[in-house]
Amino acid sequence: MNKLFFLLICHISLFVYGQKAIVSYYVGSGFRGFKNGVGKEALLNEPNGLAVDAQGNLYIADQGNNCIRKVTPDGVVSVYAGSRTSGFKDGPANEARFNGPCGMTVDPKGNLYVCDYFNHCIRKITPNGQVSTYAGLGLEGYKDGKADQAMFKEPIAIASDKQGNLYVGDFGNHAIRKITTDGQVSTFVGGKKGFKDGTGEYAQIAGPASISMDKDGNMFIIDVYNSAIRKITPSGYTTTVLSKDLKGFVDSTIVIGQLSFQSSGLSSGNGGGILVDNDGDLYIADGPGNVVLYVNMSTKVVKVLAGNGNPGLIDGEGFKARFNQPIELAKDPRGYIYVCDFNNHAIRKIEIIKEKPKEKQFYLAGMVTDISNNKGIQADLEIKDLTTQKNVKWNTNFEGRYKNPIQPGIYKVYVYKEGYLPFEKEIKIDKDGEEVVIFNAELTKISVGAKAVLGNINFKPSSAEFDESAKTLLDKVAEFLIKHPNIKVQVNGHTDKGQDQEYNIRLSTQRAMAIVNYLKAKGVNGNQLSFKGFGNAKPIADNNTVEGRALNRRIEFEIIGQ
Repeated sequence: MNKLFFLLICHISLFVYGQKAIVSYYVGSGFRGFKNGVGKEALLNEPNGLAVDAQGNLYIADQGNNCIRKVTPDGVVSVYAGSRTSGFKDGPANEARFNGPCGMTVDPKGNLYVCDYFNHCIRKITPNGQVSTYAGLGLEGYKDGKADQAMFKEPIAIASDKQGNLYVGDFGNHAIRKITTDGQVSTFVGGKKGFKDGTGEYAQIAGPASISMDKDGNMFIIDVYNSAIRKITPSGYTTTVLSKDLKGFVDSTIVIGQLSFQSSGLSSGNGGGILVDNDGDLYIADGPGNVVLYVNMSTKVVKVLAGNGNPGLIDGEGFKARFNQPIELAKDPRGYIYVCDFNNHAIRKIEIIKEKPKEKQFYLAGMVTDISNNKGIQADLEIKDLTTQKNVKWNTNFEGRYKNPIQPGIYKVYVYKEGYLPFEKEIKIDKDGEEVVIFNAELTKISVGAKAVLGNINFKPSSAEFDESAKTLLDKVAEFLIKHPNIKVQVNGHTDKGQDQEYNIRLSTQRAMAIVNYLKAKGVNGNQLSFKGFGNAKPIADNNTVEGRALNRRIEFEIIGQ
């Protein structure tokens, strides 16, 4: 019995976000056989399990040949244990016999553990080439206890934690079994066919197929008959991560019908495999779907990493590649992902190339309107970068709208149109913020009684001395008044609630007079200018809030004649 996975693909994306996959042959020629050699020269027969040791050696459960093959980092393939003859025999690696080897794992000491499927046991191969039965009697059953007395039914997947404990996907018993370093077998999760989250034996799974363990000791398993990916914590708490309806997961470029885990005879291959990386993301070999998937666990996005759903044997990038029932995955220290391409009798290599993230493109967008009727008007905008002091000029369209690219930074935006009072505001484009920053401006027509509050004229505390940053704006005001010599303006000073009203009127008057003196110095005719201080008599916002008080401390330009 065996594993996973059908995927209905309507359209397939070439890349996973931020990375692309290059698929190539690693071992095998695409033809069934039994031959050692280098890379493609070697022949395999229905490879159905992978493991990688600390040195980067790859171990293959060559299921159809009933043996374990070893591939060095430079691609040299040899027989590590067993022979083409099936059986059940311990001893030196070249004399040992297996019957349908599949899932494997390497412990911290370099021992290789193999799920001997049809012998219903776990075999151990030491670094010096001795094969022994580590757990199980060689008979089908379900029994916990000492390893040499325990019984399994169709063990198919296995993983090792940092302490050297083993966890076995006991497929036929619908359980995850634990084998401690002192040789005790227990039921870690499940034991009764079903679909239920929970802890230990209270949880229910149905056909645990592939297992992968993350850096924190959490296991991710393929739960075949429940069409789900389940997560099991080190304490044995089981939850459903990904179900067949993909609830909670999205995909922006492919349409997925549903995950449909399948089980078939071992001789027909496994349905698929699972691999969790150091970031906690999942890679899934979808056998019947003929693709390798990537699941970003933080963004909840499922993507096709390689393949397009059609069977074949083609190398290439992303969906250009073809598989024929890809099952089981492993990752070596160099970051390469290896895939058992079951019906192609080959091991395929996937190289993940991290793409440099595209720089975010920011935009400043908005609308300029007539404040009296809220209709859009054509206007000019001048954008000054306060860091580089460079200016750019934009125009709105006939509806008053604009949208232009801009870099992160702090800017002063000055909006003007003939016949209207100018408008100015400081804005910030944050590199970690929204890509489109909205800035709208309301312009007031020039007429007696019209008022404009221009922002960013800040004074030192209890002083009539304004900040240097205000001079850019005041220069624009001076330019406007020189251009319109018939306009008479009263500069009104306002404060927040501050101290007593007498003090506030005196301070606001001094500030308004300071503005008038600056404008005169810039060439504005003194006959166009007057000033008045109102103290805190005319608030425009709540003085009980910091924001409100900031709005009330303002300089206002009022047209009193034209």
